[in-house]
Amino acid sequence: MQIKISIVVPVYNVEKYLRECLDSLVNQTLEDIEIICVNDGSTDSSPQILEEYASKDNRIKIFNQENQGVSAARNFGIKNVNGEYLTFVDSDDWIKKDACEILYKTIKERNSDILLFSYFNYYDNFIIQDIRLKKILITAKDKNIKFKDYSNEFFKVPLMTCGKIYKTDVILNNNIFFPLNIHVSEDMVFVVKSFINAESISIIDVGLYYYRRSTSQSLSKNCAINSSYFYKGHLKLKEIIYSSEKLQNKDEVYAASLYNTARVLLSYFNNISNNTGFKKQSIKYIKKIKKDYKPYAKKDENSIIMYKRIQNTIKNYNYLLIKKLIEPIFELEQRTDRTVFYLFEKQILNIYTGSIKNSILRFKYFCRILKLGFLAKFRKLKVAFWYYEPEKWTSVESLYRKFEQSKYFEPVVYLTCPAQPFTHITQKDLTEQNIKLLESKNIKYKKIYDVENDDFLPIEENKCDIIFYQLPWMIKNNQNVITSAKFALVCYVPYCFYSLKTNDNYFRWFHKNLWIYFVETPYHKKEYEEEFGANNCVAIGSTKFDNYKNLNIKKTDKKTIIYAPHHSIEGHNRARTATFMENKDFILELAKKHPEFNWIFRPHFALKDRLLKYNAMKQDEIDKYWSDWEKVGIISKSTDNYYEQFMLSDCLITDCMSFLSEYLPTGNPVLHLRSEHQIEQFNDLLKKITDSYYKIYTNEELEKTFNEVIIQGNDYLKDERQANIKLLMIDENKTTAQKIVEYIEKELRIK
Repeated sequence: MQIKISIVVPVYNVEKYLRECLDSLVNQTLEDIEIICVNDGSTDSSPQILEEYASKDNRIKIFNQENQGVSAARNFGIKNVNGEYLTFVDSDDWIKKDACEILYKTIKERNSDILLFSYFNYYDNFIIQDIRLKKILITAKDKNIKFKDYSNEFFKVPLMTCGKIYKTDVILNNNIFFPLNIHVSEDMVFVVKSFINAESISIIDVGLYYYRRSTSQSLSKNCAINSSYFYKGHLKLKEIIYSSEKLQNKDEVYAASLYNTARVLLSYFNNISNNTGFKKQSIKYIKKIKKDYKPYAKKDENSIIMYKRIQNTIKNYNYLLIKKLIEPIFELEQRTDRTVFYLFEKQILNIYTGSIKNSILRFKYFCRILKLGFLAKFRKLKVAFWYYEPEKWTSVESLYRKFEQSKYFEPVVYLTCPAQPFTHITQKDLTEQNIKLLESKNIKYKKIYDVENDDFLPIEENKCDIIFYQLPWMIKNNQNVITSAKFALVCYVPYCFYSLKTNDNYFRWFHKNLWIYFVETPYHKKEYEEEFGANNCVAIGSTKFDNYKNLNIKKTDKKTIIYAPHHSIEGHNRARTATFMENKDFILELAKKHPEFNWIFRPHFALKDRLLKYNAMKQDEIDKYWSDWEKVGIISKSTDNYYEQFMLSDCLITDCMSFLSEYLPTGNPVLHLRSEHQIEQFNDLLKKITDSYYKIYTNEELEKTFNEVIIQGNDYLKDERQANIKLLMIDENKTTAQKIVEYIEKELRIK
């Protein structure tokens, strides 16, 4: 009986991971397989491990060769396969136990030459599934398609060895092997050549492979070297495309290949720090690709954008080069509030320019106010909301709606992504979440982040009249406040109720360049004016409290308790306010002991990520804890309207600082979880607010206070809380959003 699947495993010095790989293979639910292990001259204990496993399982076949590289090892394995189908597993990776069974059944039923499947990226702290097959899967569904008909889409799937199974005859009959003189893009060459020669390709979006990510070597150095090899791979691919007898649309396929090469080379270049030597090694290949790309530069909108990126990269490199040449003689350094001159690397002048810059900026804003006031007589003013985090949409939704209702303004959301991801969620997934949220609410939006190319589009090319930023950090340079201030009135409303008395509340580069910083209370305004010399703050209230208005809530007789832990983890929080690891099990048990209450577990959306990042809990422990909560009560999603939950509740248990102010309008008690190591950095307002809450330092205090305040109903701080609500500037007749819109109308003199 013919072997169903041959698995080729190249092995070189992987004693640390080899057993995990082999265990996943020998324990496959499909038994009719062979495991071809090619030892590429390993000098560690890998050969002994192979012999050990081969002595127990005759499906393992070991071949030894002198060290020639992974491509030579894979090619040797291909020449010795006996299976009907062929796949590859690297010796530091592993596959699911039923992977072969699923793959064989699917590729056989569909009669495909190649089957693509998804894989998981395995990092030290978390695992995340690659999602790049989703788009082409919409086209292919569960049918077979051909590479030549969808080359653009195929060049966007992972062109790696993993995640694919091939009909062996397709590989052998078309003499498809890995190139030996390329050490980075050899996978891409092999995969694309197999695509070209396949009559039928199908896709399943099922994660079956675990790909171990390594970050042990220098990124800058690797990227410079990788550029050379990747460009060699591109040239090899060009040769394969134009020599193929199976492609009639060779120019179209080559254009798709060029686009992919340009995207990768730019990514390599951007990952190199400002090291002139490494950048010089990498830029020459971008210049080569620019020459190749020019005939295709106007092919479509994506090609136009890509060609501009190539041009701008070369332009910026030339600027960096000139700067490096001039710096030993003369250097001009622009700091936040200073301009520094150097001559022969000695500082000769250090001028404070903060007041001058601020005065110039204020004058520019004044001129723009006059201009927009005039334009408002003839057209609606475009108000943009720079936005990327769905969990914080509640901070600006009422403001967007109020602008939408005005006859003077036309609001739109500028949908982007963080310059650096806050969690391990991919930029693509984050964008999809945002689009789903915005479309469900009928919000107009314009994407200013190119997901496919990981490119932040210049905000200057998407001009508006007024722009509101959602967050003051993780902003790409070409979308930042300084850039926006060149053409718009730039505003900010805090995404949360600021609680700390630190510079985190006021970044000079961000807040000082705003036209208006709409702060929450006079307390905040006073602090920023005294400590930072701020002259652009308007105390107007928090738009977050607008979420309480128009809520038609009917509370039940059964009390509702919310447990809302922050994402901070003990030992990794500057203010040392985190208590989750200390309290989590006790509070879960408390919920189990009191089924007479409704319980809501409302964790910060980044909590799971932080638990894994800091090795506080393992994935299975996290899954179990969340599962245990599902049995006790409700787990609130991060996109749920938590203000509705606040109004329904009778008590909040939390170590989250921003919730301390946001929960206050309910008038209900808060059991404020505090660490005994906590550094008191609260601002004056929050100090006053927390004095009307129950401060909890131990689990014993938590149980005692819970019994007294919640069960027995002795809420002795209630009157203090009621008095503190007045500090929040909540207007019974107007929302904060309405006050902001009216303020802007007044400033522009359009009403």
